[in-house]
Amino acid sequence: MNDEEKALLRKIFNFPLKMVYPPDMVKNNPLNPGVPDQPASITIPLKEVLRNQDGETEEWRWCNTIGRDNKGLIRYIPRNIHFNGSLRIEGTDLELLYFLYFKSPHCQNGAVPENFRKKLYFALEDPTKIASDKVVRESDYAKYKYSLYNEEGLPEHILRAVAKAYFIPDVDKFTFDQVRVAIDFEVNRDKKEGIKKFAEMSDMGEYSKARALIQGAIDNKLVIFHPSSRSWCWPDPDINSKRKGEEICKVLGKANQNEALVDYYRGNVQFSERLHHEMKNESAMAPVSDIVKADKLAKGKNG
Repeated sequence: MNDEEKALLRKIFNFPLKMVYPPDMVKNNPLNPGVPDQPASITIPLKEVLRNQDGETEEWRWCNTIGRDNKGLIRYIPRNIHFNGSLRIEGTDLELLYFLYFKSPHCQNGAVPENFRKKLYFALEDPTKIASDKVVRESDYAKYKYSLYNEEGLPEHILRAVAKAYFIPDVDKFTFDQVRVAIDFEVNRDKKEGIKKFAEMSDMGEYSKARALIQGAIDNKLVIFHPSSRSWCWPDPDINSKRKGEEICKVLGKANQNEALVDYYRGNVQFSERLHHEMKNESAMAPVSDIVKADKLAKGKNG
C-alpha cells in the first residue's frame, strides 16, 4: 500500500472504525429483547484470490507476522480473523483496513464490485460519520418543520406556490392549513430526498416556478390532458364540445404527464408565451405572479 492509498483511506474514514455484522445478520430476539440473535463468531479469511480489471488473477493476503515452520515453509499469522461481531480498527491499522475494504469480498460496504462479492460477513461502521450525518438530518428536518408550520416560517403565498410545484391539484380551494398538510404528505412520501426536494422547491427557482405555473394552468383548465392519446391540448373553443382541442404535445413512454408539460414549457418559447397570454387575467395565478414580480423586483434592486 502506497502513501496515496493511505491518504485515500484517511479521507474515506474517520478513526476509530468499528467492524460489525451486517444488519441482516442481527435480528431481534422476541424471547430476550436485550440479546439479539446473531452468530457467536465467524472466521473471516485474510487471504483472497481475485481477478483484476485485465482478467488476471491476483492473490492478496494480510498478516502481521511471517515465520517458517519446521519444514521451512512460510507461515502467515494470523491466517483468519475470528470475528464475534465487533472489532475496533484504529488509524494505525491501515494495512488491515486496506485489505478489508478494497480486497475482501465479504465486506458489505467495501469497494469490491457487487458481482465479485461472496457471503457478506461484516460491514465497516464509521461512528463519527454516523453521528455527523444524523446531526445534519435532524437539523434539516427542524428547518423544514419550522418553514412549513411555524408562523414565522415561509409565507402563505410561497407555500401555495410550493404546493402547486408538487402538482397538488386545486390548491387555491384549500385552506392554508390544508396546504401545509398536503405539502407535508408529499415530503414524507420520499423518505430519502423529500426534505432536500422541499428546500429546492421553496427557493422558488425557475424550475419550481414553471411547475407551479403549469399546475395553475391545469387547475383552471387552460390545458387539458387526454389519457387515451397521451397528449396535452388546448381546450376546444366550444365549451360544450367533447372534441380535443389543438394539440400542444404528446407525452412519450411512461413519463409523468405534468413533468413532460413542464419540460415542454421550458423548452418551447411559443407555447410558454401563449400560455402566459391565456392565463394573464386568471386570478388563480396571482400568487405565482406575485412571486415572479417579487423575484424580478429583487433582481432589479440587486442589479
